[in-house]
Amino acid sequence: MKAMNNGCCGSYSTQKVIKEKEPIPANPKISRGVPLIYVGSGKKSFKGKATDSVYYVSDHFRHFRVHPEDAVSILRNGGIIRKP
Repeated sequence: MKAMNNGCCGSYSTQKVIKEKEPIPANPKISRGVPLIYVGSGKKSFKGKATDSVYYVSDHFRHFRVHPEDAVSILRNGGIIRKP
């Protein structure tokens, strides 16, 4: 909930602000991949150097798995960490 000034006598009213989720393309299905978490903001895509797979992340879809061969190249980005 966010308090917003409604313009009447300087008082504030509480209005619910809904943030819409942006759809992103599906990531490749990897059964024994390396689990990673995106800690940045916004919508991004990362390309693995070994397999040339493209991985998509956003504010609402932070958890994803990558091929073990691509993990080193993806983890070089500052907004990606390994899942604890």
